[in-house]
Amino acid sequence: MKKILFLLLVPFYGFAQNDINDFWKNDFWQINEVVNHELDLFELSNPPAERLQIRSDGTKFIYGNSLTFNTNGTFISKYSADCGNDCFTRSEGTFEKIDETHLRLQINLFARSGWCEGVEDRTLRDLGTFEIKPTKNGYQLVKLKDE
Repeated sequence: MKKILFLLLVPFYGFAQNDINDFWKNDFWQINEVVNHELDLFELSNPPAERLQIRSDGTKFIYGNSLTFNTNGTFISKYSADCGNDCFTRSEGTFEKIDETHLRLQINLFARSGWCEGVEDRTLRDLGTFEIKPTKNGYQLVKLKDE
């Protein structure tokens, strides 16, 4: 009986592992909010193909909130709009892959400009460790409460 149960669960376990592995294959995400020290949950999804632009230097771009993981262990999260009449927020920092389902984030710069109160905060903020959870539309980064 245990063997049958194991054989039934293997496909589900393998599917979940593929979902997490797909997270690490992507370096560019649409995100619900610019990464900041006030939130413990971020929703990530692949940008719709019709909104994704690839610039001449190879960088990916969308209007709205985005998150880019760079191969050197840094990230950039920003908001952009197709007009200049808005409040533009961005954060820059570092990430560390702890294991396949966890990463640690640190912000080195948080800035706002445009039609809002300008802010530039270079306070180092360790955001802690986040669990990567697959969802129907992408992934969630959920901060571990033990932090």
